[in-house]
Amino acid sequence: MDLQWKTLYLASFLILNGCGGSSGQSPDNTGNTPPAGSSTETETETETELGSAVGEIPSVTTLSDSIEITVEDSDEKTVNIPVTFSNLPDTGVHTSVKLSNSAKAISYLDFQKLSDTEGRVAVNVMSAAQLGKETFTNEIILSACLDEACEKHIDGSPLKIATKIISHGLAGSVSMPNTTFLASGNYLESFSRPSAIGKIEFTDVSWDSVHLSLKESEYYSSSYVWLGDTSEGPVVNVDFGYVDGKELGRHVQKYTLSACFDYDCTWHLEGSPLEIEVIYEITMFPDSIEEVEADTRIENDYNIVDAEYSDKLDVVVIASSEPDNALYVYDLADKTEHKIPLNVTPTSVSVANAGNSNKVAVGHDAYVTWVELKEDALSQSSSKMLTATTDIFDLTATEDAVYAVSDNYSWEGLHRIDVMDNSTTVSNSSGQSRIKLHPGLKSVYLTDNGSSSYGLEKVDITSVPPSVSADSPYYGDYPVCGDLWISNKGDRIYTACGNTFRSSDDISVDMTYSGRISTTQIDDYGVARIQSLAESPSSNEIVLIEDGAMYGDSCNAEYYLSGRCFYFLGLYTKDYMNNVERLGFTGNEVEGVSYYDKPEFVFYDESGEDIVVIGNIIGSETPKSAIRTISRN
Repeated sequence: MDLQWKTLYLASFLILNGCGGSSGQSPDNTGNTPPAGSSTETETETETELGSAVGEIPSVTTLSDSIEITVEDSDEKTVNIPVTFSNLPDTGVHTSVKLSNSAKAISYLDFQKLSDTEGRVAVNVMSAAQLGKETFTNEIILSACLDEACEKHIDGSPLKIATKIISHGLAGSVSMPNTTFLASGNYLESFSRPSAIGKIEFTDVSWDSVHLSLKESEYYSSSYVWLGDTSEGPVVNVDFGYVDGKELGRHVQKYTLSACFDYDCTWHLEGSPLEIEVIYEITMFPDSIEEVEADTRIENDYNIVDAEYSDKLDVVVIASSEPDNALYVYDLADKTEHKIPLNVTPTSVSVANAGNSNKVAVGHDAYVTWVELKEDALSQSSSKMLTATTDIFDLTATEDAVYAVSDNYSWEGLHRIDVMDNSTTVSNSSGQSRIKLHPGLKSVYLTDNGSSSYGLEKVDITSVPPSVSADSPYYGDYPVCGDLWISNKGDRIYTACGNTFRSSDDISVDMTYSGRISTTQIDDYGVARIQSLAESPSSNEIVLIEDGAMYGDSCNAEYYLSGRCFYFLGLYTKDYMNNVERLGFTGNEVEGVSYYDKPEFVFYDESGEDIVVIGNIIGSETPKSAIRTISRN
């Protein structure tokens, strides 16, 4: 190793009776000396006072005239040589310490006073990493004089100490059997950090004394790297940064991995640096969540505003506003579709008698379209217009009346619109915007559309006008989060937050909490909400669409494909609401154009063997929607 060093020189003046020390850093009580890296040319002065007997000779001595120092690691080493003074005159002495030749191997030399009669020479030796495998000789010269020019030495001065520094150098090498790392991550856990482990081998050096650093191209990476020990030997762990911001698919990135003796990575092990390659596999979901695979998919050239299922006819009715105002009736048995024109833009749709009817109510701004579907000839279905006194946001119906609510900011009551004479009455309910008919056909349950968490409200519809019969016993304890659904038997109320409540004629039981559906955890953003829910007519199964969109309605196709919006198909048991399976909906890309079949409504067919998922296609330039069927067999 080729090193050039300036000559060290230090001069001290001693008049013993002050409390002075070296003007450089003095040692502390532990005997530590100034750090390596101090100036190699320093000059300090010290003043003290010592009395001496007349006729006694001033002198300076040390224990040995030679010293041998061995260095064998990456840290610099400090050795202290004790010095003793005797019979110093009242006028004091001047001291200086220097090396006889260039300061090879020694980075710092200093004389330090410890007491009136004792001092030491501090010798700081460079590390084995700096010196390599080599032996260095030198001589320390300590002068103690009665005059400043140092022409009158005291006895023993100049004191010469031969130094021999033996550096063993740093031995050690590093290698890796495989320099390709495999890492995987997913958008659902976008704030997790993909990591990989690779075997690493060290020779002639302990793994726990090695420092690692990782660079990406010419820059230090945001990734982290550290060593660990296993039963099969040391391994290198590489943490490759957050998934957030990385595109779906396979990515290859090259890194430089350095293994060094020191923290700053100035001195490398043999074989360092190593070039490693990382292969990232970024997916939408973790391995525990499979993608939804539909058995059939039908694409339609219209949008979907709202949709409901008719148990009686085994059809799905779909309200659409683009490109035309229309009601589409989709037959699940023969996969055919029938279009019924509407005069006004639809806002909502409901099948009468909680789905067990061929009558359909379509809500509009100040109107209701009442449709009677012909069971054997859907194309011959008839309709009529009813007027309303509110801008309808949601509605439900019996075969005699339509029950409509506006959005929750209007604070209007529940509107009852008679199908026969078109008369309207308004209940004393207020501020609710979501409504579902109980299958007993005697009451409806309402909640707001997510503006608060106050809970549910029950309205008796056997009287005209309808009247509030009960309110939620809770005040924000169990959030509802918007929409609600009622079980086929009518004994349970599901809500968008996953909280469920009992439905009962007993007022002390009605709307009391009955458990929670645990939906998907969305990284640090909380849990997914329920977008749509249905109970199987033939098994102990519930299906629901879980909405995990972080940005709500602002999600576009690019957001879905970049992992900022998630939808899941969740399957749960009906009795205890345990999760059985969870599938993820993914986006698609055709000829460079991204699109996404947004799942918005879910139903079972009359047999319970097929699940039907309906929603708009996000990313299409023209209005489009898709109907997907997923077999449970």
